[in-house]
Amino acid sequence: MITSLVFCLVTVPGNLLVVLVVLIDPNKNFRTPFTLLILNLAMSDLIVGIISEPLSVWTHYREAMGWSLPMRWLSQTAFFLCCTASLLSLAVLTSDRYLAIAYPIWYRSNVSFKRVGIASFFIWVLSAAFTSIYYYIGFVAYAFIFANIAVFCTIFIVIFAYTRIFYVIRDYVDNQANLHANASALHRTHIRVQCWETKIIKTYKVNEARFHNVRDVSRFTIRDFLIRVL
Repeated sequence: MITSLVFCLVTVPGNLLVVLVVLIDPNKNFRTPFTLLILNLAMSDLIVGIISEPLSVWTHYREAMGWSLPMRWLSQTAFFLCCTASLLSLAVLTSDRYLAIAYPIWYRSNVSFKRVGIASFFIWVLSAAFTSIYYYIGFVAYAFIFANIAVFCTIFIVIFAYTRIFYVIRDYVDNQANLHANASALHRTHIRVQCWETKIIKTYKVNEARFHNVRDVSRFTIRDFLIRVL
């Protein structure tokens, strides 16, 4: 009961702040498909804090006092519905980040508000469909299914996506390092070529000056010889 009360006091203000920031955004800086998914996640967690956690506190209090529990099904239904929606939203958010990083061009061309809105709608439809199983198999069996399928599938998706994101970022960093190394090598080659050009030009000028000196000396010797002979 105390744990549910603490979760309620922590969950409601934080998620309510997220919802207000996304909805009341004067500069429209947070109106993106990604923030729409964040809004969907915050809404599911906010419903958990407003409905599920208070009902859980009330149920545990009546159970501790030995009173009857006429509305237990409502608390459990709200909990499973919102938690399933929260887990699915988290999985979709993770997949969204993976696609945005691994395939940025495809992501910008195909991910839009309409498609994210459809995905958010189906998150709640699937959550309601999964929660309806609770009425057929009971609380204990459904809690086991929920813990072993929904939770572990979400954890698997998160681990897989962030592992792929890590490899994509690592490959990007390696490519940037290779490009920088190639650019440095090209720059060093360019400097060496300039040095050789400078040396060749200097050598050419020195040889040209020597050639002119030799030619002038040759002309002077021939002219002087002719003068002396004549």
